Amino acid sequence: MNQSNPIQLRAIQGVARTLTVHLEPVSIGGPDDFDRAFKAARGADGLLQLDSSFFTTYRARLAELAARNRLPAIYTQGEFVEAGGLMSYGGHIPDLFRRAASYVDRILEGAKPANLPVEQPTKFDRRSFSAPIR
Repeated sequence: MNQSNPIQLRAIQGVARTLTVHLEPVSIGGPDDFDRAFKAARGADGLLQLDSSFFTTYRARLAELAARNRLPAIYTQGEFVEAGGLMSYGGHIPDLFRRAASYVDRILEGAKPANLPVEQPTKFDRRSFSAPIR
């Protein structure tokens, strides 16, 4: 699990409460848990997947299961859309890497990491699936 997942989940739960949206977290420990997790999500109105390199590795399987279960899903990376997912919205990864380089530079110049500000993404990547019209 990505170490930021509990932080992401708490933030999403707060937003869900504000919007009076019911959120039902389903935990996945490995690829063998996908079918069980999607079975548990039957009847849900949508899928929101947290950031994780594990999920990125299995993005085609996740997109396929979401489509098969007719579960609208939004992902944080455009690669999920390229693998067949419905839509994505998240920080623009190349921009995040460029901005991280400025932090490395400041640290190498002697800045203490604890004194550097936490920044939010300012550039976003959004993609949506477009199937051919038949």
